[in-house]
Amino acid sequence: MPKAVQSARERLKHIQLSDDQTQALCHTALALGVGSLRASLTACRLACASAAWHGHSEVSEADVAWAARMVLAPRATQLPAAPPEAESEPPPPSEAEALPDDQVPPPEPPPPEDDSEDTPEDQPAPPSAQDLQDLVLAAALASIPPNLLDRMVLGATTPKGARSAGSSGAAQRSRQRGRPLAPRPGSPSQGARLHVLATLRAAAPRQKLRPPPPGGGRIAVRSEDFHIHRFQQKQASCLIFAVDASGSAALARLAEAKGAVELMLQQSYARRDQVCVIAFRGTKAEVLLPPTRSLVRAKRALGGLPGGGGTPLATALKLCQEQAQAQMRLGVTPLLVVLCDGRANVNLQGLGGRESAMVDALAWAQAWRSLACAAVWLDTSVQPDAKAQQLAQTMGARYLPMPQAQAQRMAAVMQSLVAPAKA
Repeated sequence: MPKAVQSARERLKHIQLSDDQTQALCHTALALGVGSLRASLTACRLACASAAWHGHSEVSEADVAWAARMVLAPRATQLPAAPPEAESEPPPPSEAEALPDDQVPPPEPPPPEDDSEDTPEDQPAPPSAQDLQDLVLAAALASIPPNLLDRMVLGATTPKGARSAGSSGAAQRSRQRGRPLAPRPGSPSQGARLHVLATLRAAAPRQKLRPPPPGGGRIAVRSEDFHIHRFQQKQASCLIFAVDASGSAALARLAEAKGAVELMLQQSYARRDQVCVIAFRGTKAEVLLPPTRSLVRAKRALGGLPGGGGTPLATALKLCQEQAQAQMRLGVTPLLVVLCDGRANVNLQGLGGRESAMVDALAWAQAWRSLACAAVWLDTSVQPDAKAQQLAQTMGARYLPMPQAQAQRMAAVMQSLVAPAKA
């Protein structure tokens, strides 16, 4: 083994990556969201080390693919964007098809067989730069566990000032009921109850320093020994779904969004959470379903949602904030789930114009951030959109692109947002 290591080190001094191989690793890093240049350099060194260890004088495709799996795949933060769908055009007719049957030239005779050894020109050509990039990217994607990127995105730190919300809303302290917490020193007044056992534990070590209590008592208890009960209870929660039903949301993707919301409605019904459905299309946004626990009403309202028209995103965010403020006044924790591609083109006045619509949408996204409520933005566009990312960042929401929209995957993401934290 020491001789093999020494030989590999000697070979490593003379091994270098080609420009195409280096470009393939850098392209894979960018596609997977690995912004650090150190990761790409580490992958390049590892590819050279793999070639040296296997006794090769040059880096092969397998070495580059293995380096991408070992270095870039564990650091992935996003899925690569789906390529745009190109319209397939029928191939042009060949010359033989364009000529009449009596004018078709006879086929050329096959070339004579040559039993000689293959010349360098007959050997298979090395893969092109694009083929090498696709191969390395596919190798890295194959080593990423399923649902890992979703858990990474949803496991990100909640924005500063945002409330953490579980399946029963935000946690709050109570003196009367709820899950028991550790007792703390305090005076049993204003509804607080004395924790007898904790009080005796605090007073027991000090008995030798205190005079015996009058009246023949055994334990001298003073006010500084008092401990009170503490409890923690959860507020009720309300899931506010803002569904984009505009023309930019394709009918197939709108159907997937409806399916995801229906799956989430069933989970919310099992937890007895309230559900509010807001749809926006054309020039207005409307509350299809006020906050309710009725699963039948929610499915009926969502099933009749049509599609088409403009995207009044600012109006929808304004309506979501109004609903959230109303729920907060009732002591309910609002949670917002936005299913939209972020392509706003209708402003608050109902007039068209992408620039003014985007300005209004950003203003109301900032207003939502001031509420310090949890939110998640599911980008339903075919490719991750920069405008949707900007809106999600402005409103303090967790952004998750859905290049391959699936109802089950969307529902799993939304479930992860509101799932209770496990101890």
